[in-house]
Amino acid sequence: MSVRQGFVLACVCLAAAGGWSRGAAQRPPPSRGSFQDVGPRFSPDGTRIAFFRRWPDSRTAVMVADARLRSVRQLLPPEELSPDRRFATTLDQHLTPQALAWSPTGDALAVPRQAWHHAGRGERLPVTTLWTVRLSDGALEPLAILPSDHDDDLVYYHAPCWAARGHRVSWIGGGIEGQTALFVRELAATPPDGTSPRRDRAEDVGWPAWSPDGSRLAFRLGIQRRLTDDHYEAVRVLAPGRREALTPVMLRQPPGAGVRRIAGLAWSPDGRRLALTVDEDALRPGGESVWLVEARPGAVARRLTRSGDGDVLAPVFLDSASVGALRRRGPAYEAVAVPVERGPMRRIAQVPAADLDWAPDRRSIVCVDPSATGQAALRRIPIR
Repeated sequence: MSVRQGFVLACVCLAAAGGWSRGAAQRPPPSRGSFQDVGPRFSPDGTRIAFFRRWPDSRTAVMVADARLRSVRQLLPPEELSPDRRFATTLDQHLTPQALAWSPTGDALAVPRQAWHHAGRGERLPVTTLWTVRLSDGALEPLAILPSDHDDDLVYYHAPCWAARGHRVSWIGGGIEGQTALFVRELAATPPDGTSPRRDRAEDVGWPAWSPDGSRLAFRLGIQRRLTDDHYEAVRVLAPGRREALTPVMLRQPPGAGVRRIAGLAWSPDGRRLALTVDEDALRPGGESVWLVEARPGAVARRLTRSGDGDVLAPVFLDSASVGALRRRGPAYEAVAVPVERGPMRRIAQVPAADLDWAPDRRSIVCVDPSATGQAALRRIPIR
C-alpha cells in the first residue's frame, strides 16, 4: 500500500467513525469566554498586532488589535484549521511554528485556512491552504492552494513568509508522514495553485526567513543521503530567480552524541549575517545555543553564547551589534541581548513563555502568558 493510499484509508475510517465532514457541521459554536490568544505578530510599522484566537474545540479565528491590545476585532470566523495536525505557535520547538504573516505594506495578512481536497474515488481529505485577508474589508484571496489534480502527500501548508518587496512569498508544505518541503511563489507570474515544491531527498526543511532586501531566502535543511549515512544539519540560502545557492552552515552529528538540530533563523539588518539556534540534542530538553555565520560561501559558524550562559534560543537581531534571544529560566524565559563580538550577555526583560514577537523597533515584546485566559493572555512587555 502506498503512503497516499494509506492516508486515504485512514481518512475514510475516521469519517466512518463520525469524522471530519459530519462532525464539523454538528459542533456547537464556541463559548465566547473560553479562548486562548496565541501566535502574536506585530505589523511592519508596529502599530497593530495580529494573532490567533483558539477555543477548546480547536477552532481558531484570526484577530487584529492595536499595539496596546485594546481595540480587538475578528477578521475571519472561527474554523478548525488542522483537525489532525499539531498546532503550535511557540519559538521553543524544533518544528517550524504555525504562524500568520503581515504583508510588507501592512494592509493584508497571510493566514492558514482549512480546505477539502477530492483525492479520488469520492474521498474528501482535510488539508490546510494559505489565503490573504485584507484588513480594510476582510476580503479573501487564495495565496497557496492545492490544484484540483493534486496527487502529492504535501497537503498541509503553513509558515507563510513574505519577501520585503511583496513580490514573492514562501511557505512550508507538510506531508502526511511528517515530511516537509519549501515552496516559493512569484506572485505576479504564478497562480495560487501553480507552485511546485523545491524537492530534496531528505524532505526535511523549516524556518524560512527572507533577507531584509527580499533577494535571498534562508532555511534549515536536514540532510541524510541514505539511511546508513550520517545526518547533517545545514542552513541553505537561495536567491530565487537566479542560480545562486549556498550553504554557509553544515553541522555533522558528533559521534556518540544526541540528535543535533538547527532551529530559528534571523538575518542581520545589513543582510550579511545569520543568527541561528543550535540544539545539541533534540531528544532531550535544553542544550540550545545561539550561533552566528556570514551568509557567504566558505563561511565558518561560531557560537555566540557561552557554556555558562544556559539554554539560549530564538535569535533576532536587535541591531548590527547585538542579537536578542530567549534564555530558559525554569518554566519561563528571560529576553537577553547577546553581543555579536565580545562581551557579557545582558538581561533585558522577563517573559512568561516563548510564544512571542519582537516589535519592529525592538523596544517591546508581545507575549502569551500561559497562566492567563482570554484576551488577558496577551501582554506587551517593554525592553530595558
